[in-house]
Amino acid sequence: MADSRFTFEGLADITRRIHLVADRVAYLVVQDRTERGRDVGLGRFDLTVEEARPYLGGGDIEAEVTEAQFVDAGMRWVAELAASNTIGESWRRFRVKAWGPKGLRLVTSGQFVCRCGRPVAGVAQLPSDRALQAALAQLRMSADPAVRMAVAVLEGRRLAAVGHGPL
Repeated sequence: MADSRFTFEGLADITRRIHLVADRVAYLVVQDRTERGRDVGLGRFDLTVEEARPYLGGGDIEAEVTEAQFVDAGMRWVAELAASNTIGESWRRFRVKAWGPKGLRLVTSGQFVCRCGRPVAGVAQLPSDRALQAALAQLRMSADPAVRMAVAVLEGRRLAAVGHGPL
């Protein structure tokens, strides 16, 4: 289950909607969509016994697993995935898509926000993009060519990390 340091805004509503159409859902897909216009695929959860096993909460899982149990297992996976991708951030926005068999039909989808209420021990909070830009601008003005070269490398890696150029 997801860590108690994390809260989920909107995830319960998505879970209810997926439960209503559970008989038509074959798998779930999660995307990080914190940055507008740039959805990043994070994973897929097939509603099968093999994938659901770690999230089924004990008991005899060889017995018949209901559609509702598959959905609950899948949504536990979604919460765990969202929490692990929010470590080091104050919040992230995610989209869950519930697909029918063979991905022929998008059954339902929805967005939610995962917030990290308390800092995670040993993980520094990442600076905002503005703070990073300001720090790089100051370093760019350095008289030392080695510092300017390091800034150019860092900017190139930062742009590549957000999909705006080669690494």
